[in-house]
Amino acid sequence: MPKKTKKPAPKLSLVAPAALESMRRMRIGVLSVLLEPGQPYSAVVNVHVDDRFRLYFACHRQTRKFKALLKQPKVAFNMGFQEEMVNNFQIIGKAAVIKGATNWQELFEALELEKPKDQLLTGLGEMTAHYPFRLMQTNDTAVVMIEPSWIRWFRHTPDAKAPQHVLVLGKE
Repeated sequence: MPKKTKKPAPKLSLVAPAALESMRRMRIGVLSVLLEPGQPYSAVVNVHVDDRFRLYFACHRQTRKFKALLKQPKVAFNMGFQEEMVNNFQIIGKAAVIKGATNWQELFEALELEKPKDQLLTGLGEMTAHYPFRLMQTNDTAVVMIEPSWIRWFRHTPDAKAPQHVLVLGKE
């Protein structure tokens, strides 16, 4: 049997540091999964982005999105939909459950982030922060990580004449 070779990590573009800074300010995104072939499904999730562009979110294990990503871990993710500005990220990646982390506090401690509670709530309004960050502290909760293989940034900077699609990670 031939030995499996590990694929090289997708290459980051020169705009990656600015893209990461922008992504980390965003706390809500839309996860898209396949419930079954030909039946897509999307759900809004609260998200955290780490220094390697990995996205983390928590969800109940009984949800459609969770059951779907266990069957088909390839997912799409979108974040940054603000009417007042063009600053949007389109992401394709693979989802995996973080074993042993049943809540955000455990996840951030495992990632060795400082002040995990501040990281949980910074940038979120009282209503948004209340769910799922404060309520989802049960054994029915799973923490999911998305390892991106492709990220495109759609933005319109003040100095640009028109919006731009900029590849941050992967190939077109």
